[in-house]
Amino acid sequence: ITSAVLVSRVPALSAAISILAAFSFGFIYARLGAWTLVISSSLMGIGFVGAGLAPSYNFILFCVVIEGIGAGLNMPFFMNRILDRVAPGQRSYAIGLASSALFLGHFLNPLLTAPVRLNLGIHATFVTVGILLILVGAFIAFWTLVFRKTRAI
Repeated sequence: ITSAVLVSRVPALSAAISILAAFSFGFIYARLGAWTLVISSSLMGIGFVGAGLAPSYNFILFCVVIEGIGAGLNMPFFMNRILDRVAPGQRSYAIGLASSALFLGHFLNPLLTAPVRLNLGIHATFVTVGILLILVGAFIAFWTLVFRKTRAI
């Protein structure tokens, strides 16, 4: 896909879906608790793997919807967990730290994925990142089942 318009629709759709998913976080988290992060990571991974293997542009858009749901649940989950664990007077610092971590991830992303992209291509990069996210989701699920006695991570 070489059209700038078509390419720009992919992150725009991801952002739009993420907004809707983030808006629904409270409803979802109230029912799933710790499993919200498992689902979030898994959906992002499934979306990335699908986008990396997609046979068509429309299938990429479908995968971006799946990824966007997961991504939209991710930041509210971590903000909820952070704010739940710090004293009210420290919350502004905690929010700043969480935001810094998010921006650090944006900065490190192209640096960390560059070796895969340069050696295997952009599609393999999406598949690799997706598989890692699915493995993270599986690890969190295992950890939650084995070591946690409560619903919270």
